[in-house]
Amino acid sequence: MSFLKHLQPAGYNRLTPRTVLVYQQWLGYSLAVNSNVVNALMTHHQRYRHWSSTAAAEEYHSPKSWQDRFKSEKYFLEKIIRPGVSILDVGSAIGSLYHALTERFGPIVYTGLDVSKEMTERAAAHVDKKSTARFVTGNIIDPTILQAETFDVVLATGVFQHEPEQQKLLAAMIRHCNKGGFVLFDVKLFANHPTVKDREKGYCDFADRLYYIVLAIDDLWKLLDEQGISNSSVYGYYSTVNPSVRLPETVKEKITSAHILIEKKDTVPNENWHADITLPRAFFRRRDETGVAWL
Repeated sequence: MSFLKHLQPAGYNRLTPRTVLVYQQWLGYSLAVNSNVVNALMTHHQRYRHWSSTAAAEEYHSPKSWQDRFKSEKYFLEKIIRPGVSILDVGSAIGSLYHALTERFGPIVYTGLDVSKEMTERAAAHVDKKSTARFVTGNIIDPTILQAETFDVVLATGVFQHEPEQQKLLAAMIRHCNKGGFVLFDVKLFANHPTVKDREKGYCDFADRLYYIVLAIDDLWKLLDEQGISNSSVYGYYSTVNPSVRLPETVKEKITSAHILIEKKDTVPNENWHADITLPRAFFRRRDETGVAWL
């Protein structure tokens, strides 16, 4: 009871059993909330810790050229990038995309955003002092990082397969895109296998285990539909998998890498859904009840 006296509010002459019960409930709630906050912070730290590790530093040691970018990424960038456009590069690492884009298109207004302070510091060290490129440390899902800034192009390559909160990530990218601008991102896809989104089943086998998420094609459509997107372009192809990747033994098919391009327009309710799709033939096969495939 002496401990509770220290918690006694001003104006109370004594602690009744009812008051004690209220304090006990409040203390239990407070401890539970604080525990949830701590767990969330720990999960967040563990989820992104790899990007500040030695392994990441060895992988991202120097910027790559335009020629070394993904085929699907270049396919869309050729269509949407013009000199002078403003670009937000989500998961910018050491700024390779900045160097590739300036090599190919000339001057751009570039902001690189990465969860790793080590990455953004190294990115800044790789650019000329006269460059206007800006590198910011933070997570785009956090609304306080970029406030209300918007850009002509918001893109993320090599990010979605490591981020379990994909809906929040895509929503944030769209939010920071100018009207009439473009959102471009890539995912890993299955034509037939169910989505793998459990870090115990699909992961990159580093000291700090990374999610490796592969979406069933129907879950990609769901991801877009939940953001009210009714018009998009998809370009993908079979790709090799990094040697660090571990997937369930049930996965027997090839992994497809695909970029998705969205033009941000006024949101208008639309029952029709349109997409320009280039994917391996397996994505256009379905099986009827007898197991016979049809196109």
